[in-house]
Amino acid sequence: MKSLSIQIKSRRLSFANDQCLEKFLGLKPGNVTPLGILNNEQRNVIVVFDSDLKGEIVGIHPMENTATVFLLVEDLLPLIQNHGNTVIICDIL
Repeated sequence: MKSLSIQIKSRRLSFANDQCLEKFLGLKPGNVTPLGILNNEQRNVIVVFDSDLKGEIVGIHPMENTATVFLLVEDLLPLIQNHGNTVIICDIL
């Protein structure tokens, strides 16, 4: 996490607590998904993807963990970007 925060020029990174998940993404623990960013009305959450995911299909929860949808990362990124959130793609070590 420390090397990633340096790489993306961020303050110290940590995993979000329950209150932050609810406040910023409208999600509960156990239901975290990249699609949750679509609940971020302030568009103040930055999304970071590992560059190794390019060309990959990812399985993600559609806002709850009772189902899984599979998307190409290249199809997921425009959804997030068109919503207005910043996306950073970098090498996560």
